[in-house]
Amino acid sequence: EFVRILDDPMGKVAVETLSGQQVQGPDFGNAYSAAAIEGQKFEDLNFNGSRDPGETGLNGVKIEVYAESSGLIFRASTETHDMDLDGNGSIDPETERGWYRLVFEPDNGSENILREVIPEGYNQTLPNTPRPVATHSQHSSFLPDFPDTEQEGDFETHQILAVDLNKDGAADYLYSGEYDPDASAEPTREVIQVLLNDGNGLFNDPDDQFLSLVALVKHEFETTDRVTGLAAGDFDGDTNIDFAALEANSANLLLYKGDGTGTFTENGTTGRGQQAGPGVLFSGDLDNDGDTDLVAFNEGAVAALLNDGAGNFSVAGSDFGVGSLGAPRDGALTDLNGDGFADLAASQSHFSNDGLFVMLNLGVDGGNVWQGFAEPTFVSYVIETNDFGPVAVGNFDADPDVEIVGGKSDAEVVIMDNDGAGVFSIVKTATAGLDFVSDLDVLDDNMDGNFDIVVVGDEDGFDTLHENGRILRGDGQGNFTLADPFFNFLSNRIQVEEFNRDGIPDIGFHSDRSQAIGFYEFLQPRYTIEADIGDTVKGVDFGNYPLGNR
Repeated sequence: EFVRILDDPMGKVAVETLSGQQVQGPDFGNAYSAAAIEGQKFEDLNFNGSRDPGETGLNGVKIEVYAESSGLIFRASTETHDMDLDGNGSIDPETERGWYRLVFEPDNGSENILREVIPEGYNQTLPNTPRPVATHSQHSSFLPDFPDTEQEGDFETHQILAVDLNKDGAADYLYSGEYDPDASAEPTREVIQVLLNDGNGLFNDPDDQFLSLVALVKHEFETTDRVTGLAAGDFDGDTNIDFAALEANSANLLLYKGDGTGTFTENGTTGRGQQAGPGVLFSGDLDNDGDTDLVAFNEGAVAALLNDGAGNFSVAGSDFGVGSLGAPRDGALTDLNGDGFADLAASQSHFSNDGLFVMLNLGVDGGNVWQGFAEPTFVSYVIETNDFGPVAVGNFDADPDVEIVGGKSDAEVVIMDNDGAGVFSIVKTATAGLDFVSDLDVLDDNMDGNFDIVVVGDEDGFDTLHENGRILRGDGQGNFTLADPFFNFLSNRIQVEEFNRDGIPDIGFHSDRSQAIGFYEFLQPRYTIEADIGDTVKGVDFGNYPLGNR
């Protein structure tokens, strides 16, 4: 074969054949340093990481070596192939198929990485940890463009909601807040802002040549009072997302109609049927007629507003009392007892053991008339001086029922088990390693088919956001362990949504203090598989991680 001479800083020479084979000899000084690695690619049917009987090797898979810290410099590549290891002239499909062997000159200043080349049109599937999206000179957050931001003053956030407002598959932000110019002559302004995502997780003005951190505000609506509740959905059946806003001291809800592009117009008001006061707002179909209804919850009362399908809401009966306990904190509207109707789980700020309650949906009668909510049942728990705050739902154990997870002001995360009929009891508590839990949500961060809990709060008192992100990893049996490493959210509110259209839920974050808005993404995309019940889905390119039961 032809050979090439390799220069060597020590004044020696080395010889390498075109096939990459090392040539040794006393006249070459043995200066050429080669590395070799070999292995087998096989079909791991039981996901145990070892080749077992019946699991065959796989040919035609491209394997390569690259030097990561040197800028992904290519070192060598090959394809898996047959290798007659015993020299008998035949190939055993289990032991002699799918082999590769690479000889390469290592990059001594870098970590040399062996990897399987991802075929075009495919994505690699691996567990990973979240990272902030790098935008604008590595900044990962945005400042909403409040009025007169160039002046000194304070911002106060009331509510933020991540939802796809323009049907591009990426979550946008609805944002309500107050601007207090402090020393300026202008009065305090209450606003609702629409911040549109460009589809890749960027919220900035595309014409901004200076790559500033000011988010592009698509729309801004000034309100007469602070908006403490936001909810979105297709209210009028035109497939476009609309939204509603709950003012703290008004008897009405504000309605806004969307055109599907992220453009909204004021669409009047509707009575909310409650005494005035700050509250939270939920959207969902209460009577299973296909229309998006609303539930408003403020201190001591819950009101249900049924939609006629054209975006006209009416209060269903009288308010549902939940006692005069405290300010509404959080909640979720989902089916808790398996009857197909959306129930309400909500928390309120109160220093007793009645801080979290469940109201079951009674469904409809024979004439499809909604029957309202049942009396609230309170999840009994001795909270002492620490009240419930954020609430989320998910299936954390082996049964098919939905559980509730709540965060408490003493940094304790409480998992409440469902007996299947919507009756909950405290089964476990987990410590997030924070001084205070300000928000939490549910996702499968390591792609093992089990729900995990992402928690955000204060790690070192109320004035720091250093490493305030935590993930409690679930095992599918209702047990959770604190994952490492911790990460910085620079925020105290989070919401799991899809921000960059890669098919994997991301963690949106927002800070009441710094007004930072952004999201964390997961590095490796994974597959979305659509199949009918009973179908068997098999593959060798799923990263050898079980898909779980979802």
